[in-house]
Amino acid sequence: MSETNAIQQNAGSPDTNNAQMLGNGDYVIFSLSKSFYGIPSRAVREIVQLVEISPVDEAPDFIDGVINLRGSVIPVVNLDIHFGHPLHHYSLDDRIIVINDGHEALGILVDDVFDVQNIDTAELEPVPEYQQGAESRERFITALARTEKGILMLMNPEHLLEYHADFKGMVAVEALSNVAEGRESGDETLFFPGATAEIREILHQRAQELSQVQESENLSDSIPLAVIELNHELFGVDLMLVQEFAEVEQINPVPCTPAYVIGNTNLRGNVLTVTDLRPLLQMPLADINGVEKLVIINAGGVTVALRVDEVHDVLYASLGSLTDLPTAVRSISDDYLMGSINYRDCIVSVIDMNGILDKGVLVIDEEP
Repeated sequence: MSETNAIQQNAGSPDTNNAQMLGNGDYVIFSLSKSFYGIPSRAVREIVQLVEISPVDEAPDFIDGVINLRGSVIPVVNLDIHFGHPLHHYSLDDRIIVINDGHEALGILVDDVFDVQNIDTAELEPVPEYQQGAESRERFITALARTEKGILMLMNPEHLLEYHADFKGMVAVEALSNVAEGRESGDETLFFPGATAEIREILHQRAQELSQVQESENLSDSIPLAVIELNHELFGVDLMLVQEFAEVEQINPVPCTPAYVIGNTNLRGNVLTVTDLRPLLQMPLADINGVEKLVIINAGGVTVALRVDEVHDVLYASLGSLTDLPTAVRSISDDYLMGSINYRDCIVSVIDMNGILDKGVLVIDEEP
């Protein structure tokens, strides 16, 4: 960690430019070396499992290497090195958050990804200025926020992506492309030292799958999806409609309501109606037990809370890559599902949330 001596605190509110740069909105929350960070969800292209990373000669020490993301060469930055943390201990459970601005893309190696949280600029606090090591934090971390998880360090994606341009200038694009084609799984690399042959093979297979380009894929018609779980089945929800992910300990039942209405809950002073899509999809309801996970949807002035079992990942899916639903579910789900995509050897059914809300299915008529 950086030295704690000679810390100079800023007075008053966070820097105005930084606040405007970040703005109100949703942040993907992730952990790194037991600290919590947030990055604006608008900048997140997708989140993938750790794959084999190919080192590149002459790259800066905080660049672990590159990955091949469906034909695109993506540098992966190791913030542990950049921030002076202890060396990262790789794990198969690590994640790579891929961010982009429409032109450049960069992968961030992290320990875990938790949820999406809405943060208001009024909650931001200034970042302490360090006489030593200040440059990296000023470039990447632009504000702090107090949350239920503790202090969040909020990162500016534009500053992160500046390093992508710098990195591309250091190493020839041709060299990057050659490396991204992949190496034999038996090759020894500096990535994941001490990994067993079995782990290396898993990472190599993941990298191979990630590099595959689908002919129908067109990023111009892609949508970001939050992958959720209902009764051990996976579904995709348009991330652009997600206000935040939340956990609540109490849901109060409401009598004389449809089966998909679970009850009401209080989320930071706001009373929300908790709904469950399972009855609409002709799936059995799960019992309410302890802490419940919610996906807060906001579209067209309507806010609803969807009860889910788990939130797994964020990914981009091309609308052209959607396949027809299996015949067994097509007749009962045509009104609520857009199609399906492949995800880690599983089928993800994409929920048509706009269609559901447009039909007023989840809107509760409060008139007597």
